[in-house]
Amino acid sequence: QLFYYVGTSAQSELQYTLNSASSSYGSVMLFGGLIMKFGLVTGISTTAVTVNWATAPAQPFPTVCFGAVACQNTSGTAGSIIGTSVTPSTVRLVASAGTGISAFYVALGM
Repeated sequence: QLFYYVGTSAQSELQYTLNSASSSYGSVMLFGGLIMKFGLVTGISTTAVTVNWATAPAQPFPTVCFGAVACQNTSGTAGSIIGTSVTPSTVRLVASAGTGISAFYVALGM
């Protein structure tokens, strides 16, 4: 079983499911202190879009974000989607081609 973050009711509602009514994100604490954050981001293009985990009610990774991966959720060609400029609070997602792309992302950190 996965463990919940301790937090407000808004945070605890987002632990296991992607909730589009609540900004399309969530996070789960895994064994060994590893934290997985996940969500849906829109508007990705060849200009980077910033995913900000420090925006309330979400919380940044306490220490470090090891990296993020994204998978295209829209039809059409996006080329590859790359996570750049990874910090404990943010990651920038950029596509090698295309505009208006939405993608699911997963990030791991501690």
